[in-house]
Amino acid sequence: MYSQSDLNDAVTGGALSQEQADSLRSFIATRNGAPTADEEHFRLLTGFNDFLCFFACLFILIAAGWLGTLIPMGGSLSRVLPVSAPFAPLFIAAASWGLAEIFTRRRHQWLTSILLIVGATWGVALFLLLLFLSGGMTGPDSATIIGALSMLAGGGAAFLHWKRHRLPIAIATMYGFGLLAVLCLIANSLRGSDALMIVLLLAGIGAFLYGMWWDSRDPMRHGDKSEAGFWLHWLAAGLTVNALATLFGVNQGVGSVGGAIGVIAIFLVLALIGLTVNRRAYALTAISPLVVALQSLLGEGSRRSYDMNDRFGSSPYGSSYSPYGSPYGSPYSSYRSEVSVEATMLTFLIVGVILLLLAIYWAPVRRVLVGVLPENLRAKLPPTDTTARAQAETFE
Repeated sequence: MYSQSDLNDAVTGGALSQEQADSLRSFIATRNGAPTADEEHFRLLTGFNDFLCFFACLFILIAAGWLGTLIPMGGSLSRVLPVSAPFAPLFIAAASWGLAEIFTRRRHQWLTSILLIVGATWGVALFLLLLFLSGGMTGPDSATIIGALSMLAGGGAAFLHWKRHRLPIAIATMYGFGLLAVLCLIANSLRGSDALMIVLLLAGIGAFLYGMWWDSRDPMRHGDKSEAGFWLHWLAAGLTVNALATLFGVNQGVGSVGGAIGVIAIFLVLALIGLTVNRRAYALTAISPLVVALQSLLGEGSRRSYDMNDRFGSSPYGSSYSPYGSPYGSPYSSYRSEVSVEATMLTFLIVGVILLLLAIYWAPVRRVLVGVLPENLRAKLPPTDTTARAQAETFE
């Protein structure tokens, strides 16, 4: 299995000429009926051996953390935390960095590399956090500064990881740690969950714009820059969708038909954004609130259909009597439960059909959508499958 970056490396190393690499990309675009940029490639697995390496590194990191707990350290930390010293995350960070020299820098095993960058960055952040706590700095103002400094240290580790290993997910990791540092600093000034969600929504928009900047540096999506944009768009989608779902109260269920229609409208907007910039993350992450909205709509219809049963109590024999006896409950309550299950399964069917249509018709729908945009904006977006047909005619 070869990635676009592997082809670029082959050109740089002299194994392929640029014309040969472009010819191979044209052949793949012809065979798949879509340009390379439309496929939204990212590297995760190079073979089944990646799973073996992933679990091997996971067990090593767990053992390294245990070794760190064997180093004693006094102070108030031992009375607060089950870990006797902050050396456990430090050992994990050191082991992660050392293993990254093999599996990230040399072998380019990306699934294992994701585990190792998590261990390296969070190991540094937690080490600094626990180190400050062990010194007794636990006041409200101190906690804010300590949290921010710890998150900045994690972001700094991600920056060094990017400079050393050029792992695309490191860019999104830096952004995430920077966001956590800001949240630590303004946590005391935030009042209520709405203020927090507005901050996360703005951070999601910022991650979207940052991801678009990386995408603009590689519109054909042949290299690491587009993969950095890929992970930033996933971060942006997660922040935006969860913030909107909380602000609209979707996490607690949709209480009205109007609210459900509003959630469906949000899904459509996010899906259109994803189609325009050719990032499926926005449509996929918006599925969760869409499920809640559709289930509320279908469930509301089912409840209205069987409201007559509630006018006379829990059974036709009166509110205090059930022919099956109280240990077994009323058959009508079981029937309502079955209706709820039917509404859930119907929701899954609708959502499944929507996802299937998106998967099959993503390229042609995107071609129509991008075709109505102004030329100056269309030039900054990844090519549509119109380019693939032009490539096919040239190749033939």
